[in-house]
Amino acid sequence: MKRYLSGIDWIMSSLDYAGRKACGIGNISQIVLKLEEPLEENYIRERIKLLEKAPLIHGYSSRGLNLCPYWKMNLKDSSVILNTFSTQDNLSIDELLRVFGDHMNKPFRNKREHLVFNLVKNNKESFLGMIFDHRLLDARGAETLLSILGSSVKFSFQNELSAPAQLNNWYDKFSSGRKVNRFFMSLNKGETYSSPYPKINHKIGLRLVTYDKLETTKIAENSLKQAGYLMFMPYLLAKSIIILHRVFEKRNISCSDYLIPVSIDKRGQGATDGKVFFNHLSFLFFRIKPEEIMDQDKLLLIIKEQLYKQVKEGMPEAFLQASLLIRIVPLYLINLFTRFISKGKASSFSFSFVVDNSNNLESFLGKKILNVFHLPRLPCPPGIGIFFNQSQGKLNTTLSYLEGLLSDDDVNQITEDLKLLI
Repeated sequence: MKRYLSGIDWIMSSLDYAGRKACGIGNISQIVLKLEEPLEENYIRERIKLLEKAPLIHGYSSRGLNLCPYWKMNLKDSSVILNTFSTQDNLSIDELLRVFGDHMNKPFRNKREHLVFNLVKNNKESFLGMIFDHRLLDARGAETLLSILGSSVKFSFQNELSAPAQLNNWYDKFSSGRKVNRFFMSLNKGETYSSPYPKINHKIGLRLVTYDKLETTKIAENSLKQAGYLMFMPYLLAKSIIILHRVFEKRNISCSDYLIPVSIDKRGQGATDGKVFFNHLSFLFFRIKPEEIMDQDKLLLIIKEQLYKQVKEGMPEAFLQASLLIRIVPLYLINLFTRFISKGKASSFSFSFVVDNSNNLESFLGKKILNVFHLPRLPCPPGIGIFFNQSQGKLNTTLSYLEGLLSDDDVNQITEDLKLLI
């Protein structure tokens, strides 16, 4: 049996295609572990050698006789790169991000490469980064894979080598397609703001802000007080909109509405139930007018209303079903169609929030994990995004952007505003 791709997997493939066409590099991200002690290079190489033997790791998308795309397994293993960087001194966070960011500006060697590891260590601590292809892993899946890699257990991922084509229940799929189409028609009324991304420089810029446990608790308390119970994501989204709007407003380029897609993990909290690879996501979409941003309470109310409405109408589930219908469409046609209907402005910026997965990521090869943070490289457009994740009781936020899209003053202002979340 083949490992057929889901509709969301095919959407991620289309984003990868768009990124490679626009910037030469696909839809990738990097997850970084901060470890309490230096990590022995030989230990991680031994685990990577085991990982190299997994057929999933070196697969690529193909199309079957039923026209449904599937992940073609490659039984011949090949090498997974481990880049190492050693220093006697503690590197500043900006220097660390420069090291990890440089490797994200390099495309994969071929269509069968989907993972690259980067190790930075000194005499006191170490940082292990894993660049991953979003066609193969989502953010939570990447965290789970590192957890497995950093343990002593054997792994084969045998249960993920096959998945059905889902070529059934056509009425439900087409019904969901009509619902999604009506939703997008209502969503796309009016102009959508999108930053004009640079045509020459496609290097990624990164800034990281980490809040300690006390600061994270204070942010969570403010969220509970201002947004309500279980509204941490809407609270962080509202803050991100306000912060980016200040920069766009200063540049007099924010007269249009903001359209922000937000991914949601459909596995729920806790264990991933063996679903490590591929994308187990759906999406929510938020459209915000510039005049709605001036009052934070009003903005939070609008975000919550849009959230409630989409959940009540079953839009995330409808999106999952409807996306199965587009798998027959070649990636280049999806890219052309998306750019046509959105006028090249599919979204204003990217946003995500990865909830705490500390139960899985407490140590790596016997070394205590102090923090885990994500460094996404964005599809372009939009070429800019703010990303939050929780780890070890701490909140992290990453600003990711194409260099040249923001000035140094813009980046500094956004970074300082993010520090003031508390």
